[in-house]
Amino acid sequence: MPDSPVPALAVSPPVAQALARIQQVLLSQGYQYLYGDDAAWPASAVMMAKADSAVVVSPFPSQQLSGSLPLDKPGFALLLVGAGSTNEIEGFARSHPGNIAFFNPQLGRWFVQGHHGLFEQRLLTLYSSQGFDPGLNRYDCRALLREARENPPVATKEHVFKPAVTIALIGVCVAIYFLGQASAVRDLACYGPAIKAGEYWRLITCAFVHGGEIHLFFNMMALWYFGRQVELLQGWWRMLVFFLASVLAGSIVSLFVHETIFHSVENSVGASGGLFGLAGVIAGMVIRHRHVLPAGVGKAMLRSIAAFLVYNLVFLVPMFFQKANVGMPRIDVAAHAGGLIGGFLWALAISCPPLRFGPLSMVEKVLAIVLTAVLVAAAAVVIYYLPIARI
Repeated sequence: MPDSPVPALAVSPPVAQALARIQQVLLSQGYQYLYGDDAAWPASAVMMAKADSAVVVSPFPSQQLSGSLPLDKPGFALLLVGAGSTNEIEGFARSHPGNIAFFNPQLGRWFVQGHHGLFEQRLLTLYSSQGFDPGLNRYDCRALLREARENPPVATKEHVFKPAVTIALIGVCVAIYFLGQASAVRDLACYGPAIKAGEYWRLITCAFVHGGEIHLFFNMMALWYFGRQVELLQGWWRMLVFFLASVLAGSIVSLFVHETIFHSVENSVGASGGLFGLAGVIAGMVIRHRHVLPAGVGKAMLRSIAAFLVYNLVFLVPMFFQKANVGMPRIDVAAHAGGLIGGFLWALAISCPPLRFGPLSMVEKVLAIVLTAVLVAAAAVVIYYLPIARI
């Protein structure tokens, strides 16, 4: 797939029908949409998955597939539909060794290379112009693709994805609020004088404290939305690292801005730094791994992040500069910005290709050490060298 999004090309009615039918068959087998451009469907590539199996369904030929694909992985396959000649298909297969199936709807012919559970599940015999099950029309592909974009899937018929870290983080935030919100604000909030006095844990624990029911509700909604996406695509431990690193970055920037610009001492609480960090993680992941994402997927994800940031820029930034006596708490945009930048940088450094979990490479380990050192050094400078009043 290309470095930058490429518009989907128009496809003939037989190809469009075949693309739709193949995706309906996959849906009937428990696959779910992960990504794709519903506006251009069915003329654009889509990614579908269940359990440990993933497949990209795409028209052929298409510039959308010009980048690298993990076709050598046992759980990954590529399904192409088009009217290409035998030479074109064989040439593409030679340059993309791995699990590939090609269907020519005009000739009713399949070309298969490699072995994949998808092929073993008899997709090739399930779909044909004569044998297609009309009952599969109950699957509205465009609507399901749109739903997947708006609400990323977390379950399939054979496998239930449980975003354990996301659920745990939400559970901790809710428990702290309802079991002792007042004492939590006193003991866990990001409060400069207390941090300078040695209560360094506040740089992290402030993310689990909230100032009211509305604050808690909207932050938990955002954590569920971004958290499960990141955990699904990056795995649980990367999700936890991204969140905590973003929280720390947000707290450091918040302290710096309040002390150097506003010359004030703020009691900052909320998971927003971590939430903006997860948004930055998604953007960083898309940019770093744009070659292995179906065309249109990265563009759609970045559009979603951009809309989220524009909303916050228009509606929340003015609250950052309001006076404390207006009747609403000041929004800590500094923590938001710090978390966003931190999450973005960590994703550029250690994010894995979506759904391809694995240990860090040597380069990634070095980058993680460097980023950790930067965070520690920045925290030390802010705590010990800025004129934060002691308790």
